Amino acid sequence: MANTGYQFGETISVSTAITVTKLGALITNANSAKATLALYTDVSGSPSALVVQTASTSIQTGTNEIALPATHVVAGTYWLMAEYTAAVDVELSSCDNCQAVATATASYAAFPSKLTATTGTGSNLAYYVVGTE
Repeated sequence: MANTGYQFGETISVSTAITVTKLGALITNANSAKATLALYTDVSGSPSALVVQTASTSIQTGTNEIALPATHVVAGTYWLMAEYTAAVDVELSSCDNCQAVATATASYAAFPSKLTATTGTGSNLAYYVVGTE
């Protein structure tokens, strides 16, 4: 469960340079929430500089792909962070080699240009990027 007052995310691997057009999340219980998603660079296994973020958008149970300004990114590891206006359930998968996860306290829709977060390892969140080569 992702609670209000926190940014919660995981590492995302981009295998080739792409133009990111949407950020996505699979939600199992949307709880009438709005969401804002953001993409951050990775520095030494932690989220660092804000690359791009979505506008605040109403979400639904199921697949949510939120459009954002087309942004070119190079191949590498990034952090996809999300925050919600209500407690929501994000689809999780158990894993043998879990993704790194991060949490940070925040005011809704206020992604900082540089993120300081607590990192660890947890279940794989169903967060993803959509883009074109």
